Amino acid sequence: MFKNFGKVLSFSFKNMAGAKSYLTLTIIMTLVLFILPPAIMVIANVVKDDEGIQPCGADVIYVADELEFEPENFRALKTSAPDGYKDIKYVMCESIEDAFSKAKEGEASLVLHITKEDNLARADVIIPDGSIVERSEASCYFDYIREYGQDMVLLISGLNQPTIMALTPGCVYRTYTQSGYESGVSVEENKEANNTIVRDRVMEVLGMLLPYLTIMILYFMVISYGNSVAQLMIMEKESKLMDTMLISLHPEAMVFGKLLATIFSSLLQIFLWIGAVIGGFAAGIAIMKQFFPSEDNTMLIFLGFIKELGLFEPVNILLAVIFIAFAFTLYISLAAVGGSMASNREEAASMNSLFVMPLLVAFLVVLNGGGLNAGEVAKWIMYIPFTSALIMPAKLCLGAVQMGDAIISLVIMIATTLAIIIAAGRVYKMMSLYKGNKPKVTDVFKILFQKS
Repeated sequence: MFKNFGKVLSFSFKNMAGAKSYLTLTIIMTLVLFILPPAIMVIANVVKDDEGIQPCGADVIYVADELEFEPENFRALKTSAPDGYKDIKYVMCESIEDAFSKAKEGEASLVLHITKEDNLARADVIIPDGSIVERSEASCYFDYIREYGQDMVLLISGLNQPTIMALTPGCVYRTYTQSGYESGVSVEENKEANNTIVRDRVMEVLGMLLPYLTIMILYFMVISYGNSVAQLMIMEKESKLMDTMLISLHPEAMVFGKLLATIFSSLLQIFLWIGAVIGGFAAGIAIMKQFFPSEDNTMLIFLGFIKELGLFEPVNILLAVIFIAFAFTLYISLAAVGGSMASNREEAASMNSLFVMPLLVAFLVVLNGGGLNAGEVAKWIMYIPFTSALIMPAKLCLGAVQMGDAIISLVIMIATTLAIIIAAGRVYKMMSLYKGNKPKVTDVFKILFQKS
């Protein structure tokens, strides 16, 4: 049955992996996916906006107060001001008109008019004529007032700095559970409970995200390579070379060789791209630690949490990768069955539903069975190969499935995949020299289980 199987596999793999378009796409995408993560991390860190209050652009602020508070109180306000506001000079004026008259041409100045309105303190910021302060900059002073409004109100009340300090003593806040209060351990100090809460939240988010990511990867892999497999199966039949090749080559050996060559070349490409993304993140983390050691980076913090919580263990990741490889092989083998049944390229293209429909049905089953959320999933979904292919990789990465269940599911998937590959070989053998009317799918299944 497998006579010259190795030659078919080697020849087909060299033709696919050695094609110029294949090499160009693989190399370019690998480089892009490796460079992109560190570039995004560095650029995001360099150009990130300052979350603090932006400077208002003023060097001098002329204060027109109608509430008669002490000028030295502004010096107290400046001590707690953010950068860009500590060096502002405040000039007290008798009236708003006096403030406008004191403002100089070409000066970076603002006028602060403080009045009383309906028993409330009102502060207006005005750009005097001739000031070089831009409107967008002046509006930042309102952010400053909103942030430090309580200090402003205390100053307007006429209290001096010692009185303000006496009225606003420092406070210590702690949160307890009832049992924690009795034992004297606050929520902040209970690291075990905090880790449990964080782990539950991370599991909830990743439990919904990773299954969708797995489905997207499998869907694009199957759609991208499935039609190629179907077209590859009918090449010799369409070119009339099948009669000659049967002298030295068994039909089933040709199917197995071509199918495995396609699987190997496609998985090589996919895993190179996944490795490039992982390597890119590793390089980005190394760059961030080297050149921005003091910066708070969300990615570094998130990865630190993941490491502490014990998710994405190497053994589980390896098993998840094996699952993805056999899941891809499972659906691609259905495309081989379709290509084996076809006699020309048009018929092969019409057989796409053989591998697309099972993928869509499996997605709907998993969706309705609760497999796309962080909760428990029905056992039977994990054992059916077409559905387990969509959820088991994510469950393994999160450690949310027993290793025994994962191994049983993988064995069932491998057995199902081998059965479909053998069926594809038998169909190809049956149809290789078939002459006459196009057989129906039911006829193909009847002949498939015949002895000859």
